[in-house]
Amino acid sequence: MRCRVGESNHPVRVKPSHPDLRGLLLPLLGLVFLPFMTLFYVLAYRPVVGVSGWGWFFLSIWIVILAHIVGDLFRDHSLSGAAKTLWALFLVFLPFLAAFVYLIARGKGMTERSAAQQQRAQEQFAGYVQNVAGNGAAAPTEQIARAKELLDAGTIDQAEFDRLKAKALA
Repeated sequence: MRCRVGESNHPVRVKPSHPDLRGLLLPLLGLVFLPFMTLFYVLAYRPVVGVSGWGWFFLSIWIVILAHIVGDLFRDHSLSGAAKTLWALFLVFLPFLAAFVYLIARGKGMTERSAAQQQRAQEQFAGYVQNVAGNGAAAPTEQIARAKELLDAGTIDQAEFDRLKAKALA
């Protein structure tokens, strides 16, 4: 729905190009995590192969640690393919020792690579937001062209266009 400036609290309403999924977020998260919660509940109260609930808890923590190590191992571009293969074999055949050695020997690098990846993701997101929102310091010709598009679409009236044009040229 489009509105004219001054008719509401928002000067211009822009219809998003993608569907709004915020209302579906919690149900989707529930669908994703429900099988895992059910599995842990069943395993905690109905031990399988003599493993108690705490055993499954520590097993799940161990799986998360291994996932972080394997993810970091293949994220590191400074290691050769042979070194990655040796680390992977070490993790398969001596998992506890390999995990502790990896965390001690390459723990600082893990942190640096994770922080660098997070920084790149943040920069990508900021660039995307700035691209979608538009640059506030756009050239006057770009501001006037954008205002003309709004005028042609009927989003703003001639008086608002003249005000935006005068502001861009000032």
